[in-house]
Amino acid sequence: MGLLSSLFGGKKPNYSKILSNVDSSGGRGVVEVAYEGFCEHLRQHGSVLKEDHSSITVEVSHEHQAVLIFLDRVGGANECLLEMTVVDYLDWKDPETAVHLSKSFDRFIAGRDDAIPVVCSIYIFGTNQYRHDTQSPFSESTAEEPEALKAFLSNAFTEYGSLTEEFSSMLKNINQREVMDFLEGITVRVRDPDLRLQLIYRIADAVVREHSLEEL
Repeated sequence: MGLLSSLFGGKKPNYSKILSNVDSSGGRGVVEVAYEGFCEHLRQHGSVLKEDHSSITVEVSHEHQAVLIFLDRVGGANECLLEMTVVDYLDWKDPETAVHLSKSFDRFIAGRDDAIPVVCSIYIFGTNQYRHDTQSPFSESTAEEPEALKAFLSNAFTEYGSLTEEFSSMLKNINQREVMDFLEGITVRVRDPDLRLQLIYRIADAVVREHSLEEL
């Protein structure tokens, strides 16, 4: 993502430097900068996909690439969590797209005990988002759960559709809101609810396979 340094030049080179530093450190970091000022800068240079009182997701296009920037207000007024990922105008129907996007979740995963709640959070967001978008149960979707994810879910959820006590207790290992907000940001451009849910299933499946979670 070295291209980021060329996107945010001009009168405020500090923003360019911040993005370059986060880029070189893996695409995620806490930065000391005024949240409101950074938001305004992002609005001027990109297309806002999602914004609320404490976070903003912006897409920036450059040389046939799309860079998603997620900025979250943390700590005081001058401290922000900044995350970046390149999505390259991907083919949302291609299973390899999900594999590519799943790598972005490595930032939330220090080990297997983090991967488990991350997959749960991805799955829960996907099914809830489908219900929100369609006003229909996700069981009516044409999206299909891949085999590795299906095996994981059989251990993680009870027959009544709730997380088991063991898996529910593991959610404290991660910042679930952060994971879900990031997932929303990288999938919000997928307008078809069934396709979006299929993509999310595949992202979760890729994380399951990466960490051999189907073997729990």
